[in-house]
Amino acid sequence: MKFDFGDDFLWGVSTAAHQTEGNNTNSDWWKFETEGKVKGGERSGMACNSYELYRQDIDLAKKLNVNAFRFSVEWAKIEPEEGKFDQDVLSHYADEVSYMRKRGIEPMVTLHHFTNPIWLVEKGGWESKKSIAFFLRYVQKVVETIGDVKYFITINEPNVYVLFGYLSGYWPPEIKDRKKAKRVLANMALAHSKTYDLIHSKVPDAKVSTAMNMASFRPKTPIPLDFLLTKIVNYQYNFAFLDAVFFGKIHSPVGKISLPKGKKLDFIGINYYTRFLVHFGLTPKISSGNLPKTDMGYELYPQGIKDIIKNVWKRYKTPIIVTENGVADEEDKVRIKYILKILESLSISVSEGVKLKGYFHWSLMDNFEWAEGFKPRFGLYSTNFKTFERTLRKSGEFYSKVCSGQL
Repeated sequence: MKFDFGDDFLWGVSTAAHQTEGNNTNSDWWKFETEGKVKGGERSGMACNSYELYRQDIDLAKKLNVNAFRFSVEWAKIEPEEGKFDQDVLSHYADEVSYMRKRGIEPMVTLHHFTNPIWLVEKGGWESKKSIAFFLRYVQKVVETIGDVKYFITINEPNVYVLFGYLSGYWPPEIKDRKKAKRVLANMALAHSKTYDLIHSKVPDAKVSTAMNMASFRPKTPIPLDFLLTKIVNYQYNFAFLDAVFFGKIHSPVGKISLPKGKKLDFIGINYYTRFLVHFGLTPKISSGNLPKTDMGYELYPQGIKDIIKNVWKRYKTPIIVTENGVADEEDKVRIKYILKILESLSISVSEGVKLKGYFHWSLMDNFEWAEGFKPRFGLYSTNFKTFERTLRKSGEFYSKVCSGQL
């Protein structure tokens, strides 16, 4: 099968600053790691040393024949102290953008990818409405100084941020409080909407979105209660936040908030990895099924992306970009087949009328996988975390053929 999604299609790779750059010492995640909260006591440390090796990484991306690169700028480095911006760091990110342009790569900049400056956390973090003004001030500084950027992701996976940070307590700030979780989602929704307007005031032709983690939810049994609960879980996880910023409709789990009028999404960014089974109980019981698993324990369910993007298109009639998709597979045994199945599913969706404008593979290289540490390997390039050498995997060779139109 030849994958032809159009001449203007974005074939890309994705990374995130904290996971690759190293030395993010003024962030809440650095503090979390120093307290021994990551598996095996691992710490991001130098990570992939991408802050120093960013040009090399962009060159490696170019060797994959991609025409787009999604990366994040790090708030805790740009504004290490409240109101004090590091011009050297801003210049660094501006050079990243400039170098991508020189290499014929379209940059997509993520403004918030899970991490926060410690000073923000000390002022109440995203639970406080002050976070919105702080975020806007930071974004304005970035947009005014970073250079020629058309594509922006405001907040990466707000649903995951809240699930792990404010419901399960597995991530910073290690809170288990539904009221606070709703407050955070509400503040992030308002921050996104205002950021959308801010970016467009500076870059009128910008394409701005959030990147939502979307999972395929299926009822575990045929009983009606499982179907009903699956519908509820699917809406709350996959669509509630998007409805808030697109329609201004506020439903649980997004807390009470007033949003600016008008849709605040130029495209829908989707991060997809797996499916979950839903079973009725006093609380929803969500589990994996019996399909083969990735190294992270996720079920391999590439076909699930077809229904997701079909439903997203039907609901919003807005172009879609898959901003993340990949598989933890250290031995590179299943990644090629997985990418193939994903792209086949996307091709079917496009043939049925879905406007798909891009696909970004997660990730360019192995990196620091948050609370799981360095063990999960998502990279098209393997990473030696002692020498920082990157080595192309067979799956990377395959993806390069896809991006060049050979497949």
